Amino acid sequence: MSFERDFFLPLPRADWEGVTRCMADYGDIVGLSKQLLRKLRQPAHHDAKWVQKDAKLIIAEEAFHFWTEHSERNWLVSLLAVLGVRQPERNFVGRWSITSSADEYLRTSQQVLTGLQEQLVEALRGPDRWGR
Repeated sequence: MSFERDFFLPLPRADWEGVTRCMADYGDIVGLSKQLLRKLRQPAHHDAKWVQKDAKLIIAEEAFHFWTEHSERNWLVSLLAVLGVRQPERNFVGRWSITSSADEYLRTSQQVLTGLQEQLVEALRGPDRWGR
């Protein structure tokens, strides 16, 4: 992908070994996301490290009919609200309601968002620490 372009996501080649010099539009991105989700496998924690199982992560094909490009962001914000995360921190998810250039500073946004994701993972993981 080391060619000059003014867009983020190029279309993959038919053989999936590289990309074309053409921008992926919204419809392409939806299709690519569904393709990616179909390829994901279930994670498992084994011997203090994460591994992939052979089983598909998403087993219900119907799930691909309602999943959209915004689903992760919507669910993340909703679950963070349930956990009691305050609105100013939740605004960093998807950069909603950012009011000043200071709030948009990239490293700050990344740190806040990473912290929120880690907080959610801890809550979802629950008290089971994989036998530790």
